[in-house]
Amino acid sequence: MLPESAPTSVSASVSTPASGLVNGGGRTAPAAGTASSAGPGWSIASLASSAYVRAGAGWLACSHRLWLDWAILGLEEGIRAALGLRATISPLRAPSGNATAPVFAASIAIRRVDAAGAGESASEVGKLTVFLRPDAARALADAVMLDAAGLRGHGGPTSAEVGVLEFAILVLADSMNRRLADNPAAPGVLLSITEFIAGAEAQTRLRSSIHPLVNLLVSVADRQGEVAVGFDGWAIPPSEVGMHARPGDAQGAVTAGVALPAVHVSPDDLDNAAIGDSVVLGISGIDGRLTGAALVTLTGWELCPVVFMHDSPTMVGVRCQGLSPHPHPGWVSGDDAPVLIPLIGQTPIPALSLRSWEVDRIQDFPKSTWEVSLWRNGRVWADGGLVSVGEELAVRIDRIHPASAEGGQ
Repeated sequence: MLPESAPTSVSASVSTPASGLVNGGGRTAPAAGTASSAGPGWSIASLASSAYVRAGAGWLACSHRLWLDWAILGLEEGIRAALGLRATISPLRAPSGNATAPVFAASIAIRRVDAAGAGESASEVGKLTVFLRPDAARALADAVMLDAAGLRGHGGPTSAEVGVLEFAILVLADSMNRRLADNPAAPGVLLSITEFIAGAEAQTRLRSSIHPLVNLLVSVADRQGEVAVGFDGWAIPPSEVGMHARPGDAQGAVTAGVALPAVHVSPDDLDNAAIGDSVVLGISGIDGRLTGAALVTLTGWELCPVVFMHDSPTMVGVRCQGLSPHPHPGWVSGDDAPVLIPLIGQTPIPALSLRSWEVDRIQDFPKSTWEVSLWRNGRVWADGGLVSVGEELAVRIDRIHPASAEGGQ
């Protein structure tokens, strides 16, 4: 039985029963759930990067997010294979303050490969339009070692410069298609360039786009620049065209913990929280009767629901259900409706274990890692220990971390 802590106030509630911030103390307690969920196709390597990527004022849908990850990896490998140069591509939350209007764009269709080969009539998985801002256009042109000095000035590219960029895009698309054709484990798709857009028309297309837009920073050799990528279609999960494993999937590990049911709090309670306050979790205990717990990576991917199984002096074990990675629904939230994710226990899960995942797998967590972290927008907001408040469990706040930006990319 845990010592009780008399709260002076209770804030917002979320799950059942009530949950929220409470002023007061309390003492540490042990721990130990079922859950819910399902999700579309995925790739193991995706789990190492944020589940949430900005698309305008919102977040990229899961299917789009996974295809973006696939496209980034393919383009990086294509640049290395075709040009012999190292390339890195990473999402940006928004264009930088000095980002300029695009000078060039390419519309690319992704088509399924069937037994007869994929031609113009092959079924389309989706389209994306890549908008190159001047620095990115210059980096790409320099990468193919052709003179595009005019891109360093103002205004749109000349016809010669447009030719340079068209050639560079075609070289990269051909390189990616060759790698897809040579790799039997790759998705059954190929890239098809459908349109090049230059100058003022590229700017007009970007301004009028109604599709999700993601901003990326592209670095090639010693140059870098920004691009915007617009998604059109792409409702098909990557798993439906064979995207399960990729180069590098068998290496490394992802760190995951057990997320208890999300806690909704009021903005005022969040702003006024102090050391010694308690966050009421809205649950009466952590054992095999608890529902809503899940195995979640520190990058925001929910791997599977879990049920608490055993509790020893040094270890706590959970039984994992079927692997179905998808962005954890409470991992990001707005300032007007803050959500806290209580995460207990953290352990590395090797990529090979994910590839050979079995339903009812038992995952053990050392109790030394069972300090509770309260996550908000992909960052640790506070740390503490489990306490009882009346008949409910709570987290007593021992440390509040400095405010940080949202945790999506």
